[in-house]
Amino acid sequence: MKKLLFIIFAFISLTAHAQEMPIGRDQFYSIENFSDMLKSHVSPYLIKDGSATEALNVNANDEYGSISKRNKRLKLSECHAAPVKSLYRFYKSDDSKYIIQTSSTYVDYVSDEGVCTSLYASASDGRRWSWITYKDMAIGMNGTNNAKKWDGSLLATANTDGHRTAGDLITDLGAPFAELNTGDNLDASGWYQYKIAYYDGSTYSFSSSRSNPILTGSSVRNIKLTDIPLGPEGTTQRIIYRTLGNDSRAAVVADTTFYKVAAIADNSTTIYEDAIPDTTIDDNAAPTWATVSAGTEVTPPKSKYS
Repeated sequence: MKKLLFIIFAFISLTAHAQEMPIGRDQFYSIENFSDMLKSHVSPYLIKDGSATEALNVNANDEYGSISKRNKRLKLSECHAAPVKSLYRFYKSDDSKYIIQTSSTYVDYVSDEGVCTSLYASASDGRRWSWITYKDMAIGMNGTNNAKKWDGSLLATANTDGHRTAGDLITDLGAPFAELNTGDNLDASGWYQYKIAYYDGSTYSFSSSRSNPILTGSSVRNIKLTDIPLGPEGTTQRIIYRTLGNDSRAAVVADTTFYKVAAIADNSTTIYEDAIPDTTIDDNAAPTWATVSAGTEVTPPKSKYS
């Protein structure tokens, strides 16, 4: 009888031990297709083969249904001490690509090597940005400043034809880009900005958007406008307005006095070469900015980060 009881107790003990072993601790499955990737079911027993509730250090669907080890992470850049608020990958139709990073008051381009180029440094502090690409143009909005656009140009050498001013490579949506152009008609070492108004034969409309501030050189001091915005349907003229030369960037950004430079008698031309001296435009030819700005405002919306 003692031997029988001992055998029974031993069997019970072994059975209990087997039931207490953890289930599914390190289980391995052969999965032929991982296209479903992550699922949000609470229990792993509810998900199908080919999906999971958690996946660490892997990329799924580089090839449909595949899974591969994630590449090691690298530091993007050290543009500024402030935290990065937004990142955007800007692709153009010529296969060029750019990383746009925003932090603090800055909008920067970051090269593949992590080198930073300032595109704009006067945004409202700490805002998040939304970006889209439209017709080879990156368009960014933060809900506070005027919407911005950038065409990918990084040329910013002073006193050089075809270049913009360093730190001011993007412009307001609704305004042209301004770059240096060979010639010596405008003031040397002067800061300028531009605005655009529209005329349909009877009424004026205008945009409060301003071009990127540009500093003329000692010898290369004419200005070329590119990507001049088109007007609403029915526009017969687009009128270009400009500040007089200012002594500093801060002064031109604060300048609210604009003078007529020229009128483009169509709604298709997107380039204008400005070679008109300050001494000519300060005659304040009609229609003056005061006249056109009494019309309908068509400034693009500031939108909201989303």
